[in-house]
This record gives sequence, structure tokens and C-alpha cells, in this order.
Amino acid sequence: MQHTRPLLQNDLAAAVSLSAAAFQNTSSYAAIVPDDDARKQFLAWLFERNYQFALEHGVARVVECDVQRRGYASLNVRREIVGFYLFERPGTPSPSLLVLVRWGFLGFPFRFGLGATARLLRLKSWFEAKEREIVGDREIAKLERVTVLPARQGRGVG
Repeated sequence: MQHTRPLLQNDLAAAVSLSAAAFQNTSSYAAIVPDDDARKQFLAWLFERNYQFALEHGVARVVECDVQRRGYASLNVRREIVGFYLFERPGTPSPSLLVLVRWGFLGFPFRFGLGATARLLRLKSWFEAKEREIVGDREIAKLERVTVLPARQGRGVG
């Protein structure tokens, strides 16, 4: 059986780890941080901040599946997180400059380099321009960061 529920604070590390691993070889992130090891650190850093914001605004969800385990005495069922996504409703705020400062984005160039910073800002501007071009002034809901454990992919979890 599959269930969805809001992301909780104690789920944050699992969601960050799952997403960082899933997006490790994505071309856009590889373009921002070409080095594999540095990209792992970058994605964990980025998703931790993104998902904390999503958690605070109630837009992050986890997908759980019932997993049966045989114990010595009985059959026991527990829920396991197998997926994660963000569902941003119209009106969900973007992080303010103050929030970005609090998250440590001013230290980004020192941590990941000026080149990575420039590439991140260019890519972000490109995506925002494309979104404005397609969506215009309409308020829309967005489904983002759909991530499913590799062992559960192809089974309808997403």
C-alpha cells in the first residue's frame, strides 16, 4: 500500500540524500559543478536549503510504501520512504534575500567557486525566463523534484 504525507523535520536528511543521489548526473547540475565529488557536496548543500524552505511552507511531500518484514513471532509491517516531491501551490513565496543570506548563499562562491556561482545564476535566470515565457502572468501550481528510490522506479510510485 502506498501513502503520501507531508515531509517532517526528521525526514529531511533522507529526502536530501535521496534527491542528491538522484540528481547527481543531471546535465544541468553537472554543468554548474563539473567535478563529481564537489557536485555531491553542492547538491546536498542546495537540497538541504531548498527542502528546509519547502518544509516551512508545507509544499514538501514524501511517498511511503508498506514493507512487510517477517519477525520471529509475527509478520510485521512498517512504512518506508520511497519517494519525495515538492508541490508548490499558487502564491507559495520565493525565498527572500534575507532567507538566502540566512541559508549561507553569500558563502556559495567561497565554497564552490566563482565559476560555479556564475553558472548557477545563469541557469537560474534561463529557467525563470523560460517559465515566464510559457506561463506568463498566470498563477500555477508546480510539481518539482519528483524523486523515487531506484529500487522502486517503474512501479507507479512517481
